[in-house]
Amino acid sequence: MTDEVNKINVNLASQKAIKCWRYFIPLLVIFLGIIILMAVTNPKKSDYVSWVREQSTVETAKFHDKASSELSSPKEVENSTLTNNYVLFSIFASETDTFKSQVVGILNNFLVLSSTEKNKAAFSKPKNVIEMPNDTTLSNLLPDGGGWVVKQKKMVDFAEGFKYIIVGASRKNYDSSVEGNMTAQIFVLRYNESSKNAPWVVIWLSPVVETFLMSEEEVVFKSLNTIETPSIALAVADFNLGGPKGPSQVMAITIDSSGDVRLQKDIDLGMGSVELKNNCIEIVGEEDVGKHELRIENGKFVDKQTPRSKMINPEAVKLYFLLGSSGVVPASNPNMILKVGSTVTFVPQDEVTSKAFDSGEIQIFSDAWNGPPLVVCEANRIKTENSYTFTQTGIANFGLYSYQEENYNLENPKPTFTITVIP
Repeated sequence: MTDEVNKINVNLASQKAIKCWRYFIPLLVIFLGIIILMAVTNPKKSDYVSWVREQSTVETAKFHDKASSELSSPKEVENSTLTNNYVLFSIFASETDTFKSQVVGILNNFLVLSSTEKNKAAFSKPKNVIEMPNDTTLSNLLPDGGGWVVKQKKMVDFAEGFKYIIVGASRKNYDSSVEGNMTAQIFVLRYNESSKNAPWVVIWLSPVVETFLMSEEEVVFKSLNTIETPSIALAVADFNLGGPKGPSQVMAITIDSSGDVRLQKDIDLGMGSVELKNNCIEIVGEEDVGKHELRIENGKFVDKQTPRSKMINPEAVKLYFLLGSSGVVPASNPNMILKVGSTVTFVPQDEVTSKAFDSGEIQIFSDAWNGPPLVVCEANRIKTENSYTFTQTGIANFGLYSYQEENYNLENPKPTFTITVIP
């Protein structure tokens, strides 16, 4: 009985071996055929090994890019079988034997295919994504009785994982019966992952800004710009105080990863501008505001200020002036001939004049854009910076006046400089 069982087992083993050989022999033939074909083509050793190295480097870089964006941690990337395969490929590709390099290339392709399934689980691992709430949700989170309408919003995501939302919102001024009278504020909300029902919480709100909108086309916030670093963020809100091109009030705040929010600047800008330039938010305002360059440097808030007297265009024609006992007088040629496209800039000649110019005591008026006669009025005032570029031919008068002067006629003042503009 035992002998019969043994015979049966031997027969079964033989059948299995035959089946294995049936599959193995064709694969072996294909494998040898590929090797012979590659040997016949006989690529140059140096070219092929260089190609192997290049492909290994390119594919490894592609994998690391994909892994960095989709895996949850760098450790997963380092432990990945696919990475190890490419490292092995690079090592063997440096061998001196061309035939060995070719074999290693084939084996590596097989290893890459075999590791694909193992890496699918890592690539498909979900990330902890926190989405920005919609405007309705945000408005309901804001305090003081509701009625808020979200106008601007930005999310700040720090490297440590702390998340904040900066919201600019406005609502009707309930203390005023005037139509179009609004109040506006900046709010900072922090994400609290331990609270599933109400994860976003208001941790800071700005002083109230009162604005007046004369039409539905006007905006409450002209802009909300942010600059983010790994540990601190800067946000600058430009409030429109009224009108389609109305004056501005600007607030600059900083937020660090611990949730410390600080109001760094609150500027009555007037008819100015706010621009995000690279890693700097540049603010240019009326006379006494000058220019502010706000940025984050070494984890700290920095405000580089330039007074109006120093905002000099280096390529412009300089017109010098002095503040004397009788008012502002020219300290350079008061009559000049310039071409269209030329720029003039106004430069105070001494410290006393500079202080009066920077404080807004001395203002610049011109008939260059509205035509003569020169009249002292808001429509003719150069409100920001201290230069002007000519766009048309003709005669342009510039009057620099101190509001402490008593000897000039508001309706027909004497010009300080007269420029004849030619083609």
